[in-house]
Amino acid sequence: MTTSAPAPGPRSPAGPGPGRGQVAPDGRPVSTRAPRVLTFAGVALCLVALALTALAARSFGGLLPLDLLDAEGGPGTAVVGVVPAPGSVPVELEGGADYDLFVAHDHGGADLAVELEGDITVRAPDGTAVDVRDHAEVDQHLGRGDTQVDTVGSFRAARSGTYTVKAPSTADGSTASVLIAPEQHLMPFVGGIFGTVLGLLGAVFVGIVGACMTIGGALWWRSRARTQAAQGAPRAAP
Repeated sequence: MTTSAPAPGPRSPAGPGPGRGQVAPDGRPVSTRAPRVLTFAGVALCLVALALTALAARSFGGLLPLDLLDAEGGPGTAVVGVVPAPGSVPVELEGGADYDLFVAHDHGGADLAVELEGDITVRAPDGTAVDVRDHAEVDQHLGRGDTQVDTVGSFRAARSGTYTVKAPSTADGSTASVLIAPEQHLMPFVGGIFGTVLGLLGAVFVGIVGACMTIGGALWWRSRARTQAAQGAPRAAP
């Protein structure tokens, strides 16, 4: 008498095999909560990196003397006085403040500074001569439109009042003018440069971390979603 072998039973859906997902150790379906959190956190860090980049760019833009000249090359909003060379002009200045002196001229396509025949002189409201330095804490050289501006000196207004600024003619007889603007101090300028550099480095670091988290989280999320589909179970509640 022969007996037939029992027919094999159905394979467990949780058993190993191609395309089969895995369940958690306690038998519950896997959740996509962790990869979603990782992905959205990475996106948030990328947005923070963009904000840091914008702040760094704005900080750097504030260091540039963009307000010395307007878009057409005329005196900008920072200029408190314009003196033709040669000529003299009374200028109202605030006491206890430092001012820079610039020579503005038509560059004619050449990046060359214009020399003055003599020194710029400044007289205080009481008529006394003011010491004019032949340099500034931050020397500036820029051009906009057809106008070029170069730092030629600086001075300090001891008290508020009307100061008389006198400019000599140019050495080559060309047309020029002397611009007077509040002085840009060295330490805030250097601090702004370092702040901008650190801001950009921070933006790069945060951006790299955010991108890695976003990509890794998205891949993890996709893997978990495939595992859930392979289990044939409803997605776990977040």
